[in-house]
Amino acid sequence: MAQGVLTESGAGLRGATASAVLASPLARAAALGAVGFATRLPLRGVYLFNWDALQFALGMQHFVLAAHRPHPPGYIGYIWLGRVLTPLAGGDVQAAMSLLSTVAAGLTVAAAYLAGRRLAGEFAGVAAAVVTLTSPLFWFYGETALTYGLEPLLSLAGFWLALRARRGTRLDVAAAGLGVGLMGAIRPSCELFLVPVLAVATLRRTPAWRMRRPDAALLAAGLAAGTAAWLLPLLAWSGGPIAYLEAGLQLGKRVSGGSALWSAGLGGLALNLQGVLDGLLLSAGPLLAVALAWGAAGILSRRPGGAPAPPGRREHLLLGSAWVAPALATFTFVHIGQLAYVLYALPAIALLAGPVLLRFAAVVRPGAGARPLAAYLLAGGALASLAMFLTPMTNLAAEIHQRDSRVATLRAEVARHPAASTLLLTDPEGPGSYRTAQYYLPEYAAVAVGRDARGRAGEMFADHGGAPEYSLARFDRAGPLRLPPARVALVLDATTLDVLVDAWRLTPIPLGDDLHGRVYSFPIDWRDPPLAHGPYLYARASDCAVCAPAASRGDGLDRPRGAR
Repeated sequence: MAQGVLTESGAGLRGATASAVLASPLARAAALGAVGFATRLPLRGVYLFNWDALQFALGMQHFVLAAHRPHPPGYIGYIWLGRVLTPLAGGDVQAAMSLLSTVAAGLTVAAAYLAGRRLAGEFAGVAAAVVTLTSPLFWFYGETALTYGLEPLLSLAGFWLALRARRGTRLDVAAAGLGVGLMGAIRPSCELFLVPVLAVATLRRTPAWRMRRPDAALLAAGLAAGTAAWLLPLLAWSGGPIAYLEAGLQLGKRVSGGSALWSAGLGGLALNLQGVLDGLLLSAGPLLAVALAWGAAGILSRRPGGAPAPPGRREHLLLGSAWVAPALATFTFVHIGQLAYVLYALPAIALLAGPVLLRFAAVVRPGAGARPLAAYLLAGGALASLAMFLTPMTNLAAEIHQRDSRVATLRAEVARHPAASTLLLTDPEGPGSYRTAQYYLPEYAAVAVGRDARGRAGEMFADHGGAPEYSLARFDRAGPLRLPPARVALVLDATTLDVLVDAWRLTPIPLGDDLHGRVYSFPIDWRDPPLAHGPYLYARASDCAVCAPAASRGDGLDRPRGAR
């Protein structure tokens, strides 16, 4: 009898212990993170998704910043991670780095729950986790081998370090600086955007809003040490500080020239603003709509949200503004290359979701009905986000596998032609075929052709001897068209047809259905080779009736080539 009582008591104790563990915040965070990981895992693609992902992979093979292996500012920490993780995935960069993004997505969901719960209670934590879990844009980049899937985690960690620096010891100040400094190895822009919130948090350590000298020194020392840990090796790998700055400024000038307010005017501002808004809508569109509705309801009811402000709300809003305002201002007034840039601000939106929903619910249904209404709104927002991810209008869920299908069919078609006698012609800024050819078809010679800033057609870059593999300078002045020996040229980008004036000579080769597009082929004859003249390329030099006088001027762009 006693043994039976002890056995039953032991079972009950074990059950109670298990229940207590499952009910703990860490267990709930782990469960939410596991859901985030599991939902991303099955949708990962087979091939590297875009131009940037291919340049990261090429940089993992051989780091050359000037040739954009990878593109500036270098992302040296991401390259290091790739070199460590890729061998563990059997040499598959896509498998290794997309899995890293998927793990980061799960960790972001878990961290958002813990941060939201700590700042504003259980509902805020759950809401933050749900927003990050169902964000269409974040879900998409959690499937790809790109740094964007890691940035929300870095951003949230940086904000949390700033809070600890605000409330903790001077050791916390130094640790915050060091942690944010190290984040620059993965996303240098993330480190830059986090410095203001660190400064504001350290200023707020004193009622007089004055940063004490020891605090400032510790913060600066931490930032300097963390940054030096990756910047010094990066400068050495890049050929020194001057070469590094030249490569960065060259790219910065090119990408911001058509978007920055001071160079593109109001047109650039409108373009950037549209990108920021589109990115925010794809990050947490339904909840942004609720936030706007809450503001309208507060104005109409002459109450700023109905419920009393929680303790510390003003401080959190101040730090939150310092957290996201520099990034959003940069994206709006300078440049936003991809909608994924706004994922830096996703954790801030997630942490606001719970308080906004509760205060909105308090306006619409005061009293005991407010919290159930907030829960319904959260569930509705999550379902709407899932619909945005899956709907054909955005098509985010299918884009990765469409890319996979396109690359697979392209590789299969090119493989039908012998590498020794086949040349691949691509657009320099097309949908990634030049880098795709370099990475997935390295045995073939590839040449990117197009028009430079003067409107002259020619060779932009190539992966054969005598031409730069990749050079932004060629966009200012194209090089002479120097083709390696070949019998057949395959045009991989349809945009190249805008440069080929005698494109009627090309034979279209469908790549499956309309979704995959087509490539174009034409035989290369050394007696009548392709020619660059003025704004056009000619598949046959004899098609250019006005080329002979131009050739006598000695311009390498115009000179017909003899036998090779």
